Amino acid sequence: MIRGQWTISNALSLSRILLLVPISLLLLQDDPSKRWFVLALIIVTAMTDMFDGILARRFNQVTEFGKVIDPLADKTGIVVIGFILLLQHKIPLWFFIAVFLRDALILLGGLYLQRKKGITLPSNTTGKWAAAVMTVYLILSFLNLESLNEITTILLALSTLLLVLSFALYLRRFFTVMEVNKL
Repeated sequence: MIRGQWTISNALSLSRILLLVPISLLLLQDDPSKRWFVLALIIVTAMTDMFDGILARRFNQVTEFGKVIDPLADKTGIVVIGFILLLQHKIPLWFFIAVFLRDALILLGGLYLQRKKGITLPSNTTGKWAAAVMTVYLILSFLNLESLNEITTILLALSTLLLVLSFALYLRRFFTVMEVNKL
């Protein structure tokens, strides 16, 4: 990593990726007796997501690496957990495909801008909301509690809406940057 890029907030973002290993292993076991431990790990992961941004802004440690690793950790977590839940038939295939394609296209667009002009676009607010709502949806899908089926269905619809809206905003920003910088 580039000197000066190693910050507490970047370490927290990296820890989210590392926490995916035990979360994934436990999710794959699909053992109801470990459900609450998995939930605790997911909550810890979500807390690191919240604190990394707060710390970066509070201590003026926003870095180019952080602009990449933070959303990458979010996207990786959602896709990995979503894939496991898809395998367990807890989320619909169309939703997983939509999430995967959106995130892959955003990642590829970001890499293109970085390589062509050295521009790293930070996440947008709608994208952060989409990630937060999807996380709650995935948690409720994982818990698979019949008493929460209605809420889970509402969160699936809201996640889908935010996915589409955030992707449209990312596209608009991508094309605006391309036009302004004549890529």
